Amino acid sequence: MVAEPFIELQDGTVTREYRARQVFGDEKALWWRRAVDRTRPMPTTSASPTARSRSSYSNRWPVNPGEAMAGSGRCR
Repeated sequence: MVAEPFIELQDGTVTREYRARQVFGDEKALWWRRAVDRTRPMPTTSASPTARSRSSYSNRWPVNPGEAMAGSGRCR
């Protein structure tokens, strides 16, 4: 994104060109909150996980962007 910030985004039949950019601080927190608010929760699984589906994955994204970078060892 930093090296090549120009992107094409298609919404239905309409395609437009945009320039992507990184956001930090309060602006990043604002956009993170917007993304979380619009993301559907993951479907719930059975109460007792099977050997094939053991996961500690949460059904919500972290509310605070800093939580995602806290070194939890999970994929980000």
